Order: sequence, then C-alpha cells, then structure tokens
Amino acid sequence: MFEETNRKKRWYDWLGLVPSRIIRILLVLSVFPLCLAIFLGIYAYRANQFNLDEIAQRPDNCLAYDIHGKLIGSLSSEARLHVTRDQLPENLVNAFIAREDEDFFNHSGIVYTSMFRSLWRNLVTMSYAQGGSTITMQLARNCYELKDKTIDRKILEMALARRIEQHYNKDTILTAYLNRIYFGQQCYGIAQAAKKYFGKRVSELTLPECATLAGLVRGPSIFNPITDKTASIRERNNTLDRMEECGFISPEECESAKEATMDLHSTDRNLILSYPIMRLGREMDTLHQNQEEETSGLILMTTFDLAEQRELERTCERILLQLEASPAWKNMPKRIQSYSTNCLQAAVLCVESSSGRIIAEIGGRSPLDKIDRWSIPRKVGLLFLPLVNLGAADKNKNVIRNSPLATGRVVGYRRTKELAVMAGFTDPMPDSDALYLGMFDAPLDTCIATILSIQQKGQNIHLHSITQVASSRQSLIFSRDNIKKEREEILPTEAAQVVSSLPPFSVNIKGKFTTLSTPLPDGDGFFFARIGKQFSVFIWLGFDRDGAELMNRKGISNTLKNLGEHLSATIYQSMQKRAKIKKKQATERPVSSAYSLDQAS
Repeated sequence: MFEETNRKKRWYDWLGLVPSRIIRILLVLSVFPLCLAIFLGIYAYRANQFNLDEIAQRPDNCLAYDIHGKLIGSLSSEARLHVTRDQLPENLVNAFIAREDEDFFNHSGIVYTSMFRSLWRNLVTMSYAQGGSTITMQLARNCYELKDKTIDRKILEMALARRIEQHYNKDTILTAYLNRIYFGQQCYGIAQAAKKYFGKRVSELTLPECATLAGLVRGPSIFNPITDKTASIRERNNTLDRMEECGFISPEECESAKEATMDLHSTDRNLILSYPIMRLGREMDTLHQNQEEETSGLILMTTFDLAEQRELERTCERILLQLEASPAWKNMPKRIQSYSTNCLQAAVLCVESSSGRIIAEIGGRSPLDKIDRWSIPRKVGLLFLPLVNLGAADKNKNVIRNSPLATGRVVGYRRTKELAVMAGFTDPMPDSDALYLGMFDAPLDTCIATILSIQQKGQNIHLHSITQVASSRQSLIFSRDNIKKEREEILPTEAAQVVSSLPPFSVNIKGKFTTLSTPLPDGDGFFFARIGKQFSVFIWLGFDRDGAELMNRKGISNTLKNLGEHLSATIYQSMQKRAKIKKKQATERPVSSAYSLDQAS
C-alpha cells in the first residue's frame, strides 16, 4: 500500500500547528462557560416555579389556635391593611432607601458588587450570614419564606429578585415590601406599625417618625421604641444621617428631626382582646428576640384549651360577683363596668404541672383594660422562701421553719442569688437581708415556674403556651419539641424534695396535692396555689389601686384568704372532674390529645 501524499486539507488541520498542551488548556477553559450557563439555568428554572402573583397579595394576620385546633384569635389588635404607593410619604420611602438599599431605583434587583463580596465572605467564614440583600431580595425572602442561611438560598433569592424586577415596577415592589415586613410588637406591615407606635395613618407620619420606623426594622427587638426608647432614638438619628448623606434631606432638616421628641401612642380603642392573646403576644416577642424571623402571616399552635378557658372565666366571675353582692363586701369597690379599675381583681393560671403548659388563663376581671396582672412585677415576699430553704437544704443545714432571715443567713447572699438565677429570676436582687424576705420585684410568672420546679424535683419547668409556629404556607418555623433544656435539672434534686413539703407549702396527703397561701408585701394582694400531679392552679387576688388601704379594712384580709382558697379548690376540682370525663371518652373512642400542624394541613 502506498501512503496518500496529496490528501485534501481540512478546516481543522491548523490545530496541528498548536501545541497539545495549549489545546488541553483551551478545552478545559471552554467548560467553565458551559457549566456557568447550566448553573444559571437551573436557578432560573427554580425561580420560575414561584407564583409572582403572591407578591401583590395581602398577607394574613398572625392567627392562634388552641390545642384542639379551634381559633383563639389574631395576635394583632389592628386589621392587616394594605397601603398603596400614593399613601406612602416621600420621607418614609427615602428613609428606607437610605438605610436598606441606596441604589434601589437604579439596579435590576441585585447589586452584584455587594453580592459577590457577601458570597465571598460567607464562603471564607462558612457563616452564611445574610448580607448584600437589596429590598427586592428581602421581599423575595419574606414572601416565599427563603429562611435557610445557605449559599443555595442566597443564589435562589437573587434569581427570584431578577424575576420580580422583570414582572413588577419599582413602586409596586417597594409598596409590597413595606406592607409585609415585621416592625415588632406584633406589627406586620407599615400600616399596623404607624398605628401601634404613633396612632397615625401612614400618610400622616412625620420625618422623625419615618426615620424611627426605618431604623426599627433593622432590629425589631433591639430598636423598639416601646421597650428601649434610647436605642430607638439612636437608630433613628443614624437613619437621618444616612438620609442627609444621600441628599434626601438638608442638614437643617436632619438636625431639627434629631431634636424632635419621640411621642409614642397607646390606642384606647375598645378592641375585643383576650388574656390568652396577651400571653401569646408576649411569648411571640420573646421568640422574635431569639431568632431572626421575617415571615408574616404566621400560624400558632398553642397549649390553651378554649373549653377550659371559657369555664374558668365563667367560674371566676360568678364567684367574684357573689362576693361583691354579700354583706362581707359592704362599702368596698365593686365591678360596675368592664373598665372598672378599682374593683377586686383576680388573676388565675391553670397549668400542666409536669411541663408548664398553660391550659387557661385570666389576668383580671376584663381583658378590655389590656392589663395582664401576671406580667406586672411585684414584691415576691414569702414566695421566695422555697429558694432560701433550698439553699440551706443543699448545704445540709437545718431549715428554720417560718424564719427566712435565720435560714438565709446560713446560706448567704451569693449562693441564694445563684439559685435564684438558676431558677429563672432575672431582675435585680438586693445584697441585704431584704433578699431573704423577698423584698424585691419580680414577675409572679417567675415565682410560679420556681414553685413548679421545686415540686418536680428540681426539673426545669418553663411556663409556655406556644408549641409550634408556622408560616401561612405551614412551613415550620419553631417547635418546642426541639428545645432540649426544658427537662434538665436546674435545681439540686435532693434539696428540692426536702423543701417541697416545708412551709410555705402544705401537703394534703389525702387529696394528693400541695397548697400554698400567702399575702404579698405592702398590701399587694394574696397569692394561692394548689399543685397536683396532673394540674396546678395559681391565683392572685388584689387591687390595682389603694391595695394597702383596702386590705387593712376590717375583715377584708380574712375574706380574701377564704375566697382564694375556695376559688382555687373549685377550679382545681372542676379541672380534675373534666379530665376524668375526657379520659373515659378517650378510652371509649381514642382521639388525638393535641392538634398539630400536620393535622391542620
């Protein structure tokens, strides 16, 4: 065979002149654009699976359900209003632009320099911290609940932001963002925030108020004007400085706004509230402090039992009205209307003894006065004695009955305060004999949790009413089942067993329950407890005003003591009776004891 010497030349023959090493490098480099195109195509496809119509929809309020799935109500006293773009003051728009996204009106949903810098920092630190987000990206995260702090979530958020920008104009995006974000104090959206903090329509907000709300969203629990006015003013002024730097306001306007006083508003509208809603609101504020959650339209599954709640309210008011109609209450203030503030008040808490789950609660005679007496700090008095006794028992020292001073001096201030902190006391406590006498303020809730912990052999009993929090899409945000610390031992077990039957506790062996009855210092009412294996009932009786003077009237102290013991026994026995009926019904026809998000879906 002869080789073909005059073969026809082909177009790729020139590659033979290129060194093979360079060809391999070129082939490798050509793969990168292909991979990048595939990568971007995947995220574009995923972003296309989201319904963009949801951006302009009005989110729901935060709704709470009882243990059987019955609606308790909304956590917000104000209706969820949708504000249109023409209702937004320019100062409000400029305040948010200055603080959150200076280039909002110029970019297409992403500021690439900020995003690449953020992604690089996340990759280096492996912290996946949020950063570089535009207003459009924040809207995407809020609306579609992209809450996982991962690189994947961040890139998907970017793809969604681009799609949103292609579908909506800037005014619609900004308006949707302001109608959704969380402003603290159970306020979702700018309309609720304006009404809650300043008692105004959004269109009526002044420059300092606009700057306050723009600063607030950066940390709803940190810069909240109700809980920390100093921090809120500091953040407001930072926002004003940014507005001046961006050219939105003049230096004179900036200084004038900084000097403005912050006048907060407390609405007096006759809104129908409930004590369970007040409790849930406080607990939700705590959860917001412990986690960064931007999702609106939440669903709460709770430990409350509406049937028990209604029975508790009926029983308490019936017994209190009987007292006020009796000769023993002659010339004493009586309830004559819902807003009566000087009549006898009763706060009752029904709790599952072993877990701290709140079954039913009332914080006074009417929720219309918006006061939950359980949340008011009071001098705890002899309610602190079990912790003093615990310190002595833990040191193998004798507990001197009915003598907190003598017992406490054996323990010492330092150890007593250590035990108090372990039990959950966070308020300042004195370094004096006043400590042993309980002559310092603390919420009664903390005392109740301590009492239950001692009765449960030192176990951590945390009063709570929320079991699960989910978004309106039923994506689980919080579950108490994931908290591991709640069943840990926080107090010495053997010492707790010793003091659980010592004064101020009184054990009823026949009835298999423990009672506690004591007046609080300075005429601040009476405290009662009946603690059983399954349920516990706690009661505070007293007056909002002139308590010391009214309590010192002839026979009133004994009357209230008898009333508290009768009321606690009645409620406790009623709960025990209904529990037996439910148990019998469950045996005959097994049912789920608690309603969950899985059932709701």
